[in-house]
Formats: sequence, structure tokens, C-alpha cells
Amino acid sequence: MTNISGLTILSAIAAIILICASIITQFLIARKGETKRLIWVNAHIASWWIILAIFLIAILIGKYGIVILFAICSFAALREFLTLIQFERGDHWSLLAIVFAVLPAQFFFVAANWTGIALVFIPVYGFLLLPVVSAFRGSNSAFLPRISQYQWALMLCVYCLSHLPAIMFIEIEAYNHNLLLLVYLIFIVEISKAAQHVISSLFDARKLAPHISRTRNIAGFWGGIVLASLLGAALHLMTPFGILGAFAICFATTTIGLCGSLVMTAIKRDRGVREFGYAVDGHGGFLDGMDALLYAAPIFYHLTRFFWG
Repeated sequence: MTNISGLTILSAIAAIILICASIITQFLIARKGETKRLIWVNAHIASWWIILAIFLIAILIGKYGIVILFAICSFAALREFLTLIQFERGDHWSLLAIVFAVLPAQFFFVAANWTGIALVFIPVYGFLLLPVVSAFRGSNSAFLPRISQYQWALMLCVYCLSHLPAIMFIEIEAYNHNLLLLVYLIFIVEISKAAQHVISSLFDARKLAPHISRTRNIAGFWGGIVLASLLGAALHLMTPFGILGAFAICFATTTIGLCGSLVMTAIKRDRGVREFGYAVDGHGGFLDGMDALLYAAPIFYHLTRFFWG
């Protein structure tokens, strides 16, 4: 299956799902009234129409254009995260190094297909050396919480996100549709996330983590995972996985992705904010839109590379 035909099918499926989600949401609004939850879901559906159109245009840029696109997204996500953390004047050099040195270097390594250094650059060298800069330039006041926060920002917004364009460069025997594989991952993860919210609205079940989220429940969590995994298996011809392999990798990826989304929600609750930012009306910031992908992308990348690369 070619990239173009596969993308056409995925785009059609995404459009159908968005239409169905819109119909279900409008039905629930007519039945229950405009609750805050349903208004939020409806706004997210509307924003996804915009995101779908933008992404389909962006993928026409090509492999290196995709790397640049995600580098820009990484910068925007990092900016959102850094606005929520506490740091001192002595940390400024570390933060400047993250934004203007580490981030572009990481995406350059991805684009150059230097897999070895791309996989260890941030978790080894960035993790060890950036606190040294803060130690020389700053004070010891709340040193551990300060460096932990910007290391978290670096890992999530740069390292984890860089695994998305890195999928374009995995060498898979008898398969050369890596762009389609990238879109497949994003599609499946976002379907699981959307399905979780819709199913949680439809069924009254035990809350998943009531101290973090009052809307997500067990039915939505597992329903979103199973639904996305079955859809991923149905679309296995777009992948090198086979039907059982596609179900397995989608199940693992969406499970970690939805857990990651919960973690990102916990961070927002801890910081006392509802959204990380306001990049897209009704969808929040870049981190709000990519929270599940930040956790799912490394899992998908490494499973694919290990078993099929």
C-alpha cells in the first residue's frame, strides 16, 4: 500500500470518526444539556478538524520537513512547560542551553539518522551536564527540585517528542512507507484518547484516578485502548506488523499513551492550571494535544525497531 493511498484511507476514517463523534456529542447535549464536560468535548472535536487539515498539509513537505515541523512543536511545548516551573537566575544558562543547543542538536541527530547519539544524547549527556551548569552559576536553594523540573521538561518536550520524526528513519525490511507508519501511530493514539473521553461520558463507571481527573473512568480507559487496538489491527496492511502484531503494538502503545495523558494531567493539577497553553482554540496548548503521544512515541519507536527493524 502506498503512502498516498494509505493516507487517504486514514484521512477518510478520521473524518468519519470525527463526524460520528460530533453526532454523539450533539445527541448527549440534547439529552443532558450543555454540561461543561460536553462543551469541552465538542470544542476538542472542532479543533481536531483544524489539526487534521494542518497535519495533512504538513506531511506533503517530506521527511526532513516533518523533522522541522516537530522541532517547532518541541520548541512550543518546551516553552509551555518552562512557564510552569520554578528556577533561579543561575539556571538561565541551563535553560538557554536546552532551548538553543540541546533541542536543535537532538533534531539534527534525528534528521541525520545518527540513531546511536540521538538515543543517548539527552538521557545521558543532557541529564548529567546541565545540572553542572546550574551548580556553577546558581545557588543550592531548592537545587534538586529546580533541576528535576527542567530535566523533566527536556525529556518530555524534546527527547520523547523527537521519537515521532525518528520513526521516519527506521529501516524495516521490505517496507518503505515510514511516513504512513508515523501517521498510523498518531491516528491510533489520538483515537484512543478521543474514545476514552467519549466512552467515559457515555458510561458511569469507577473513576480511573479521581484525585487527578473527575471525568475519566475505567470504562473509558479500557474502552479507548481496545477500540484503538482493534482499529489498528484492522489497518494492519498499512504497517509491517501483521494483524496480531498490529493489535499488540497498538495495545501497548495506547495503554502507555493514556497513562502518560493522566500523568500530564497530574502535572497540570499540581501547577494549578487547566491547560498547558492556548495554541488551538478548544484544544489547549501543544502539550495538551500531544500529552499521550509523548509517552506513546518512544514505546512505539523502540518496539518497532526491536522487532521489525
